[in-house]
Amino acid sequence: MQWLRRLSIKSKLIVMLLTVSSCSILVTAYLGYRSGQSNLTSRVFSQLTSLRSSKADQIESYFKTVRNHIQTLSEDPTIVTATSEFTSTYRQLETVKIPPAFNQKLTAYYRDEFLPKLAKTEQGSPLLNSFLPDSAASFYLQYHYIAANPNPIGKKNLLNVALDSSNYSRIHARYHPIFHNIIKKFGYYDMFFINAQGRVVYTVYKETDFATNLTNGAYSESNLA
Repeated sequence: MQWLRRLSIKSKLIVMLLTVSSCSILVTAYLGYRSGQSNLTSRVFSQLTSLRSSKADQIESYFKTVRNHIQTLSEDPTIVTATSEFTSTYRQLETVKIPPAFNQKLTAYYRDEFLPKLAKTEQGSPLLNSFLPDSAASFYLQYHYIAANPNPIGKKNLLNVALDSSNYSRIHARYHPIFHNIIKKFGYYDMFFINAQGRVVYTVYKETDFATNLTNGAYSESNLA
């Protein structure tokens, strides 16, 4: 501090003023930073709260729209008639004999394509027999619309009609383009027709829950059930 003693009174006053000014600036800057940080945090939280409320309203509105659309579709005479016809033609296939070739190809589909994909998302080792169709009609329809369907997984919906000459396929050819267009226009994942017994008598995308019964079996604990 020897250099300070050598300074004149004028220089000392200048140093003191600079020191006081610097301290004032630092204190002011700090207080401004703290105030700005608090205000900015408050504004961000307010924006996030508004965004959360807006997103919640959008989600609620979406589900309300979907619910209303489903209720409207369920009352549509075309949907009612289609469900009845799919159910009756499904029942006509309950006594059909399944050729060994059908059995082998559908079993191979589950073993080589379905179960390996399922094993990547589910814990444990899925059992083949627990997923195979539980009736002749289900086996028959899954063979023609899934295993023998030339389109890959995720695009089974592109098959408008199986070439099996069954009444079910005749009904399918009539309605499938209509329902396929509905889910395309509204952006739905799929469209399921489930009769009073819990049987999925029709779906657009023909995944492995097609023609299954949701009251028992592998899909009885699924979200769809």
